[in-house]
Amino acid sequence: MNGYRKYAAAVAVSALFLLMTSLFGANADSPSAKSTEQKAGIDMGTVDRCPVCREYIFRHPRWVVLLYYEKNGAFKHLAFDGLKEFMKFYAAPEKWGDYANIRMHVKKIVVRDYATRKPVIAQRAWYVAGSDVNGSKGSEYIPFKSRKSAEEFMKKHHGKRLLRFDEIVKESAGRLP
Repeated sequence: MNGYRKYAAAVAVSALFLLMTSLFGANADSPSAKSTEQKAGIDMGTVDRCPVCREYIFRHPRWVVLLYYEKNGAFKHLAFDGLKEFMKFYAAPEKWGDYANIRMHVKKIVVRDYATRKPVIAQRAWYVAGSDVNGSKGSEYIPFKSRKSAEEFMKKHHGKRLLRFDEIVKESAGRLP
């Protein structure tokens, strides 16, 4: 029972930290947003599941994508085990639950830099497509904070294209039902 209490306390502290970060964290465009991202990290507990594939997120920490949003005055998050899974959700959120108008309430989307594993606002990241590095579900968009890092990775791992988040959204919308 003692081990269970420690586990429950750790989960509760993690959930409280995420809630406090969501409620009092910096605006994604403000100068202090970078320090908030660094402090918050994007490590998930053992209870978060991807709404698309239902896998536990802690199994794929390198590929985690977090969507922070507001619903009925409360700040919430969804966690995905890769950008491809996120894009499936984002293309048709109503398919995955009560999320029909979630895009209007998004506060920020966070990915993890592949090289440093630090959080990056998804819209600020650079993504390599078509490399020889696979994510949790096979081929994946590989995120980087800087263009330079993405280009170096592209050369080393035979990447085919360098994209921004908005380009991936447009590309995914055309391919997904």
